Amino acid sequence: MDMIADSSPASIEVMPFNSLLMHFAEEVGASMIIRGLRAISDFKYEFQMTAMNDQLNPDVETVFLMADPSLQAIASRLVKEIAIYDGDIAKFVTPSIRINVLKKLGKT
Repeated sequence: MDMIADSSPASIEVMPFNSLLMHFAEEVGASMIIRGLRAISDFKYEFQMTAMNDQLNPDVETVFLMADPSLQAIASRLVKEIAIYDGDIAKFVTPSIRINVLKKLGKT
């Protein structure tokens, strides 16, 4: 297998979107999608989505990165539940996210 190295620097950008992932990737000219995995359940879902995305556009590669073990147990639904019952979520989210979650729940 011949590989040609591209000497141009890689550009990584985190961007929100409100469409199919492949439509968004095509719109911004992405050649790769990086997804985070925390647990086996994440892998099962992501594996299925990657197979579907490959059918939509085989030119966009998906790469998976495992979360740091200290962050693997954090799930947004659990953080929300802690906040609903007045628990401290500061250990799980950034200060700005904490403020937004509490505002959304009417706790500020």
